Amino acid sequence: MFRKIIIVFVSIFFAAFSLAGIQKTDDLSMYTADVIVKDRSSSQWKLGVKEALRRVLIKVSGNASVNTLDDVAKITDGDHLAVQQFSYENMTYVGTGSIHNDELVLKVSFDIPSVNSILQNTGQAIWDTARPQTIIWFVKDKDGKSSFLTDQDEEGRFFSDIAKSRGIQVLFPLQDLQYNALLDLDFSSQGLFEKIRSISSEYGVDQIL
Repeated sequence: MFRKIIIVFVSIFFAAFSLAGIQKTDDLSMYTADVIVKDRSSSQWKLGVKEALRRVLIKVSGNASVNTLDDVAKITDGDHLAVQQFSYENMTYVGTGSIHNDELVLKVSFDIPSVNSILQNTGQAIWDTARPQTIIWFVKDKDGKSSFLTDQDEEGRFFSDIAKSRGIQVLFPLQDLQYNALLDLDFSSQGLFEKIRSISSEYGVDQIL
């Protein structure tokens, strides 16, 4: 149930997200994606690269439906000339919707001009790498107790991974009893929002959600 709430919240978050950004995202990370593969075979490499390119195109264009376009689909189904470098790593992988332990992950970085050319030639926008860094104040309830979601929670890592897949940096407040004391305040009170705004400024973020 909580996972469903997170997914709905994520959808609202991206729908309301402003394209006018401040925080500069590293260009290379924008053109890199991680994909779980079964082994290091050529067939798995091709499948992994194809999926990685699909994810990068979404991240760079800001269009979650970019891969459904016929012109883009033809390119992603073809040769992988845009691959700049790749590597394998066994790691715990936080994928969209779940956490996978000790998986073989293929990390693929693509040539920036090649990816941009794909988007430009298919009439897609290229989303600027300057994007707001956002702090998320999300209240969770567990065993009858309320607290703010942190990056140590599974749901927090899930949320961060979805944001990362779109090239967006998000932060969560640290585990702090002082922060959780805010939950005793009236959620409709101006005082609560002022306190959250004041605390958020200490994190150096551009937006508060």
